[in-house]
Amino acid sequence: MRKYFCTSVLLAFILVFASSLRAQSEKEYTVLGITVEGNQSGSAETIIAQSGVRKGDKISLPSDAIRKAMSRIWSQNIFSDVDIEVSKISPQTDGTDGIYLVIHVKELSRLDSVIIRGNSNLTQAEINKVITFYKNDFVRPWDADNGARKIKVLYAKEGYQYAKVETATEPTTDGTGKVRLIYTITEGTEVVVRHINFSGNIKMTAGDLRGAMSETAEKKWWKIFSSGKFDQKKYDDDKKKIIGYYHTKGFRDATIISDSIWVTNGEDLSILINVYEGNQYFIRNIGVTGNEVFTEAEILRGVGLRKGDVYNSELLEANLKGPTPEFNDVSSLYYDRGYLVNVGKEESIVGADSIDLTIRVLEGKRNYFRNIEIAGNTKTKDYVIRRSLYTRPGDAFSRSGIIRSLRELSQLNYFNAEKLEPKVNFVPDASQVDVTYSLEEKSSDTFNASIGYGGTQGLLGSIGVSFNNFDIADPLHGGAGQIFGISAEFGQSQYRTLSLSFQEPWLFQEPTLFGVSVYSTTSNYYYAVDRLGASVSLGRRLKWPDDFFRIDGTIRAESTNIKTGGGVYTPGKHDETSFEVRLSRN
Repeated sequence: MRKYFCTSVLLAFILVFASSLRAQSEKEYTVLGITVEGNQSGSAETIIAQSGVRKGDKISLPSDAIRKAMSRIWSQNIFSDVDIEVSKISPQTDGTDGIYLVIHVKELSRLDSVIIRGNSNLTQAEINKVITFYKNDFVRPWDADNGARKIKVLYAKEGYQYAKVETATEPTTDGTGKVRLIYTITEGTEVVVRHINFSGNIKMTAGDLRGAMSETAEKKWWKIFSSGKFDQKKYDDDKKKIIGYYHTKGFRDATIISDSIWVTNGEDLSILINVYEGNQYFIRNIGVTGNEVFTEAEILRGVGLRKGDVYNSELLEANLKGPTPEFNDVSSLYYDRGYLVNVGKEESIVGADSIDLTIRVLEGKRNYFRNIEIAGNTKTKDYVIRRSLYTRPGDAFSRSGIIRSLRELSQLNYFNAEKLEPKVNFVPDASQVDVTYSLEEKSSDTFNASIGYGGTQGLLGSIGVSFNNFDIADPLHGGAGQIFGISAEFGQSQYRTLSLSFQEPWLFQEPTLFGVSVYSTTSNYYYAVDRLGASVSLGRRLKWPDDFFRIDGTIRAESTNIKTGGGVYTPGKHDETSFEVRLSRN
């Protein structure tokens, strides 16, 4: 006991002594000045500012202040060496000591050019697309190594799995201090997938499993569309597709135990995939809980699986969460009624090959559209956009309504389809949804002109313009969604035609199309004919059988004056009237 007591006293004494010694060794100094040495392109003021140490600061030596200052300078990633030293200690009149600091830096070299050597199967332009270096960049070793890695990945995608890339730098001889970054490539032999084999597969054939791999395929003489290239990333994706294929066949426990890849003859790549299939499962019972808005039968139609079916977990997940191409999944049913539903499943294994499946539905409250905003339209008027929307304030939230709105906006051809983006903001406490349609205008007007020469017709030409987002009330600005076109064709004095057309797709702000066109034609070849015609069109979008149907009718009238028949036509005036009705579904 006495021994332990003495030991404890001794340890306490050592700790107190060490603490006292440390306090005496750490002395506080005032920074009287800071200078920088070794900088070439960076200014001393900038480097001092980056260090975080200022003239007049009080720091202890030794302390973390110097270490942190060096770390801040290092973080700029433009130096290969950083050091800070005390150049002078100067006593002050107040009895304290001041110090002068010197920051020593060595800048990384700047880039003169990138040189690629040893590439014969890939061009320099192809390689330059994956490495991003610019003249006068700082040449950072980690960036250079990353460039080499990207080149190797590029070669691997082209089938050169064992390509090697070495990195080096050499100084230029022009005295600028810049360096050339050199990548030396040893391409090796192009590797081709010759064999894909499987082990452990009993219920599924090797051909079925190979067919599930969409990007990795064997190169055989009869497979003229298969290159046999091996891409590691695509191969990893294909392994997931093999498991997905098993899941569609009821093998919910299937997994890949291991896989091996090897090369023979320097170019023939073989793959062996060892799978565990497990049992094939079937649905014994299926039920639904938590549903009030839809009946169990309606939900099970969306699920798409029935008693006795093979348990297809991939299909089940898609039909529960969606969206399916027809938007008939369970989630879409609720989303189109305004419910932000949470749908899940519960599986109970029964015996060796059966599953009791329960679909659990958490419906929540019904949500309604609150604010429908439009942003980015600089020409098209708001009302033209809003009449194409299937989302209106006060309506129940509908995902298909948003998707239909995007489709309609895209078909207007006034906006960049790739930039059409709905921003949906849910207000959960109020059960409301705000939607903003972000748009980017593009020109939809067309202009054409041509000129040529025909042996019998002489000089030929045409000119025309179509304003596809016109506004007859504001023709200089447009944006009302109307279409106005004018065109002319001529063939010296032997042929001439003029046409004028106007179309209002939403007459009186209803989905009713009204259009009118007139034209005049004069032809004087073997016969002389004057034609004057006009047409009036009227159409409307229907509500039955659904609002994808529309009906359009056109009345055309034409008056023809045959001055000279040329032995083919009977001279005189002829009038013709026609009527056309068209029913269509888009």
